[in-house]
Amino acid sequence: MLGGLLMVAGAVSYILFFCQEVAAWGYLVGAVVYTVVQALQTEDDGGIVLHRLHQLQRLSGLLLVLSGLLMVDDVYLWLLPLFSNYFTFVTYLFNKWVLLMLIGALLQLYTTLRIASLKNKEQSKKEWQ
Repeated sequence: MLGGLLMVAGAVSYILFFCQEVAAWGYLVGAVVYTVVQALQTEDDGGIVLHRLHQLQRLSGLLLVLSGLLMVDDVYLWLLPLFSNYFTFVTYLFNKWVLLMLIGALLQLYTTLRIASLKNKEQSKKEWQ
């Protein structure tokens, strides 16, 4: 819960240009906390489908952490020396955190809804028996 709140607060603050340095670090810390807590959750014995959905959640968490790293890089431009000029840096890396965050968030949404659906389905089966 805390990780999710830090992520939302950091992303909104960063987008609204409010203390971007602090917002980027806040988002990154929130993404790391969220991903670690989610990875530490134990899986129920729900079969191969549930196992794959949890793996997909871990991938989306990794994308959220990578988006946080790119957000911090947008503030400090640490990766700029790796490119030949500023135009190449902007073309390939600058503000690409938005894309990774979008993909990670969509995967989180899909897996959360799908896992809830599977658990409800299993609960319904148990009630009928």
